Amino acid sequence: MIENDILIKVSWLYYFDNKTQSEISKILNISRQKVQRLLAKAREKEIVKIRLSNPAYNLISLEKELKEKFNLEDAVVVPTVEKGEDLKRDLVKGLANYLYPLLSKVSILGIGSGSTICYLHEYLDSNVNLKKDFKIVSLFGTLFRNSSSNPYIIGTRIAEKLNRPFYGLWSPYLSNNIESAKMIREQEMIKRTFDFIKNVDISIVGIGGAVDVNSLYFKYGTLSIEEIKELCKRNSVGDILGHWYDINGKMVWEEMNEKYISANVKTPGKTIGVSGGENKVKGIRGALAGNYIDVLVIDEETAKKVISM
Repeated sequence: MIENDILIKVSWLYYFDNKTQSEISKILNISRQKVQRLLAKAREKEIVKIRLSNPAYNLISLEKELKEKFNLEDAVVVPTVEKGEDLKRDLVKGLANYLYPLLSKVSILGIGSGSTICYLHEYLDSNVNLKKDFKIVSLFGTLFRNSSSNPYIIGTRIAEKLNRPFYGLWSPYLSNNIESAKMIREQEMIKRTFDFIKNVDISIVGIGGAVDVNSLYFKYGTLSIEEIKELCKRNSVGDILGHWYDINGKMVWEEMNEKYISANVKTPGKTIGVSGGENKVKGIRGALAGNYIDVLVIDEETAKKVISM
């Protein structure tokens, strides 16, 4: 078999038949190392040309623009193919893919709340090589009226998938007043979790959007009509872990924020914000203006709108 023939054969098996290098070595009765060398040579001789399709190029250029414009450590942009729950799943697929090489270096993973993050456990790879002391920690009070976006449900599902312990903030997400919130934070079990939060390596948080009577905040009883009206009056555009801010990233209604049992809006370590959709554009822009996240996971159409604001 002349050289070009075997280069074409190896390339076809690898790129079109989706055979692994080990499978090709057995088929052609050659070593796996030789398969690697032949694939490299096929690219050198341009028998195989690897190019990015336009959609992929657009996503990479958007990631670059987001990082440069908002001083982000990194950005992950997924195609906007679906809306609603399917869009949320696409976002967490991108998140899970980004997390995979990082998790082996992490001791404490912080988890917020939200209807997007609740799908994360489905797409995490349980075969990831984790540290022995790896643990998942809730960044938000775990007693919610709605179970699907509850930090307890999210955290325990991830813990079960990765076979590692979960430490919750075992309290209501929101206290009646600032004084009772302070008392809850002083409880020994709560203090221990807050001590973990001080040393979190990576945090995953949802980025909320503006509130109104049609939002999930009202639907699930997280906020009352009076609280929603007050947040609108104060020009709130979104929240992270119950900390509400305006389009410039400035905190609004500090008294309300202090009643939440949660971590600070910006946790230690790397904070990954996950959000997408038309109703989240201003919330994402405010979070970026406030420098509350280090890595943004977002969909293509929302990214374009955030950049163009």
